[in-house]
Amino acid sequence: MSDTVSNIKEPQKGSRHFRLAQKVVVVTGAAKGIGRAVAVRCADEGAAVVLVDRDAKTLNDTVEELKARGGENTGYSSVSGDISDESTIKAMIDAALERHGRLDGLVNNAGIFGAYNRFENNSTETFDQMISVNLRPAWMAMKYAKPAMLASEGGGSIVNVASMAAMRANRGLSLYGMTKGAVANLTFNAATEFAKYNIRVNAICPGPIDTDMLGTVEEFIDGRHSDVSRAKINETIPLGRYGKPEEIGAVAAFLLSDDAGFVTGVRMPVDGGQSLE
Repeated sequence: MSDTVSNIKEPQKGSRHFRLAQKVVVVTGAAKGIGRAVAVRCADEGAAVVLVDRDAKTLNDTVEELKARGGENTGYSSVSGDISDESTIKAMIDAALERHGRLDGLVNNAGIFGAYNRFENNSTETFDQMISVNLRPAWMAMKYAKPAMLASEGGGSIVNVASMAAMRANRGLSLYGMTKGAVANLTFNAATEFAKYNIRVNAICPGPIDTDMLGTVEEFIDGRHSDVSRAKINETIPLGRYGKPEEIGAVAAFLLSDDAGFVTGVRMPVDGGQSLE
């Protein structure tokens, strides 16, 4: 695996509080990219983490590397399965309760980018696939997480990873934007309904983040990972660079923590200022 957990710098002791100590967090799409960065940060903040992904080998490698890191966390476990399958959703919630005794946090990160395509060139099959992977699992996970969080007492926090595509138009990304817009809408509707149970629901809307998924856009512009395409994207970002997966992980950890105890229903741009343009 080229991008390993061991490449992520250990936090210095005393550099921050272990805000997620005693909490159990489920992270989907956790084998690599943003999901892995979220899982690492949650573990570094003291949480027990259930990592979920359909890529069983990479998922197992990530879990083993996390175990090797040690630190302040209270344990890891994994669930390998297709997030679009309801049985996988049930299994990950059960894993939190049965292996770690409770559920305090859920990060709905798993998703696909789909084809970068003109609106009329998308097929019905692609439409259905985008719904089944990017939207339906987030709804199902929130549905099953609610009673589990209530059983654990003290409420909980749900973080949905949407996208800046949920908040602005992007040529060639109509179906991806549609699903992420729906995830954002689910977020503030669930936040309204779940608030009385002390369950907070928020969405992160990343801009361009340096992951394999962004290679699809780079390829569409001017060749995969080419300097030209990356420069063109960077020109749209006031901070002048791609975000790092670890920067999304840091925001997710904040929203999961009690430091964000009065924050719910937000769609938080993490985009280097791109949405200001």
